[in-house]
This record gives sequence, structure tokens and C-alpha cells, in this order.
Amino acid sequence: MGPALANLISITIYNIVRIAFLWKKFRLFPFTIRSVYTILVAAVCYVACYFTFLQVHGFWGLILRSIVFITLYGTATIYFRLSPDTIPVINSIKEG
Repeated sequence: MGPALANLISITIYNIVRIAFLWKKFRLFPFTIRSVYTILVAAVCYVACYFTFLQVHGFWGLILRSIVFITLYGTATIYFRLSPDTIPVINSIKEG
């Protein structure tokens, strides 16, 4: 428990210092409100899959949960346009 906690603390401090440096030096902040929405969508998809497949066990349960999570999360990401990179990728797949 001790090494894991120390690792969590050190990585958190390191990332806070990096974000502060980016903000102070270049006035850049790597997160937007869309980052918060993305985390919320992922949490909702996780909870939905967790409770839906609570009684499904084994390898096939793992595969089924993964497919449903990817489908829910991918659909929500595209529908809510959470990432500006997804639309050009979707368009290039449709063209090709």
C-alpha cells in the first residue's frame, strides 16, 4: 500500500507542476470543459455496463461488457462531439 500511495502522490505532484509550467510560460491549459464531459460520459457508460452485466461472468462476459462499453462510449463521443478529431476521422472512413 505504501509504494502505491507514494507513486500516486509523486505522479500527481509532477503533473501539477507540468500544468502550472504550461500555464505560466505559455498561457496554455491542456483541459477544457469537454474534458470534464468526456470523463462524465465514461463514468456513466461504465456504471451502465457494470450494473447491466453484473451476473455475467467469464470470458464471454468480458467480451460482451467490452463491446457494449465501446459502443456506448464511442456513440456518445461522436454524438456529443467531445473530441474535435473524431469527425474528420469518421468522414475519412466514410469516403475511403
